[in-house]
Amino acid sequence: MNIINITADTRKKSTMLVPNVVQNDSLNVFVVKIQEDRQDIELEDGIAYTLTNEDGIIIKGDKTGPNEITFNVPGSVLKETGAFSASIQLYHEDGRISTLEFVYNVVRDLTGEFIPSDPEKTLIEIVLVEGPKVIQDAKDATVDANDAADKANHSAENADQTMAEVEQVKNDTAEVRDTTESVRAATDLVRQETEIVRDATESERIATAKVRDETVEVKNDTDQVRRDTVIAKDEATQATTNADDATVRANDGANRANTASGLIEPLLVDEQVRVSDADVQAQLATLNATQSQIIEAMQTNNENMLAMQERLDGTFDTRVTGSNVEYPFVDNDYEGGVIKTRTMGLSWEAFNIFGTGNVSVPADSYIDREADALMVNGFSTLGVVIRDIKASGRGKIRLQVYWQGTSGRLNTPTAVSEEFAYNPTDNTGTGLALSIPTKSEYVSFRFYNEESEEKVFYAVGLLRA
Repeated sequence: MNIINITADTRKKSTMLVPNVVQNDSLNVFVVKIQEDRQDIELEDGIAYTLTNEDGIIIKGDKTGPNEITFNVPGSVLKETGAFSASIQLYHEDGRISTLEFVYNVVRDLTGEFIPSDPEKTLIEIVLVEGPKVIQDAKDATVDANDAADKANHSAENADQTMAEVEQVKNDTAEVRDTTESVRAATDLVRQETEIVRDATESERIATAKVRDETVEVKNDTDQVRRDTVIAKDEATQATTNADDATVRANDGANRANTASGLIEPLLVDEQVRVSDADVQAQLATLNATQSQIIEAMQTNNENMLAMQERLDGTFDTRVTGSNVEYPFVDNDYEGGVIKTRTMGLSWEAFNIFGTGNVSVPADSYIDREADALMVNGFSTLGVVIRDIKASGRGKIRLQVYWQGTSGRLNTPTAVSEEFAYNPTDNTGTGLALSIPTKSEYVSFRFYNEESEEKVFYAVGLLRA
């Protein structure tokens, strides 16, 4: 057994050293080591290996080392002498993945069998018997040579095709590498943007929590203002009652003073009391002045109490709008008689969508808002509640909300609409309850009754800042 060591490089077209094998040797072992740019590479499992010579004979190889393939080449493949090309193919389950070429020499066997001449055979017998065979062998050799030449040309073409495929694989590999780099860069960018979004979301969450806390605080302040207003009203009512009592007492005092002044002179005459006229006149003047002061003070107090009662009997507007809110309060010691405070909160405004709270809509028909479009500037949310006035009434209804940039009545050609529908077979509840972000300065409505009978609906709205 002859062991022939061959090194094949995937970056080169042939081996650097050309091995020699002897013609017709019964068993030759080609041990091929695979390298890439003169560096050993480890072959993957699951790959098939074949060796093909110029005659098209295919020999299967076995992996005998990390980068080593062994081919057992029989003597029948080495019949002819000379330089021959061979190629090694590597196949994966998806097809051929690589082809490696090398050259080997077949040298003549100098120790071939010696056949002595037969002295009993005449020259004519040799010519007549062996001549045709020699001629036929020559013809066969010519045919074999031609076939070998054709196969060599075919192998060369295959080699060129293989090299082209190798170059294409290299190009594809470079393109995949570039694509991988692009994907990696894009992934890094997405990761960075995700971090930015996460930070923004956290900031919004913190801001939302702060707004929620401030809203609770405003609500508490508003409740306290309402309680203080009730207390102020109760105190004003009590003050009015006390003023009335004081007025009654002052009037009684004045009456008693008048009575006393009328009785002084008769009493002095009857009792013969020695009192001078000057003293009596001075006493009367003092009593009259005191009476006038008491009456004037009571009249002023009554006027103030009446003004306070008139304001307190009205409706207090305690809606907080985020600007200065004034609560009327009469106090002679406080300039302007108005308590001013500033607090933040939500303002709102309720309204009837179609003019009245209850509206009648014919069967399979609709109604429009007859009034001018509602101005929603300054409000962020539109609330809508529409349902059958019957407690058990559930039918198909549909609401068109028209957002328009001009005032006046509904103008469908220039408005942008949103549609909200209620179907008892698909929805729960008894009607529409909507919370819609505002989208323009004005809004109008169209409402459809898609049932087969006329119905009366309750339809109200709410604007909230």
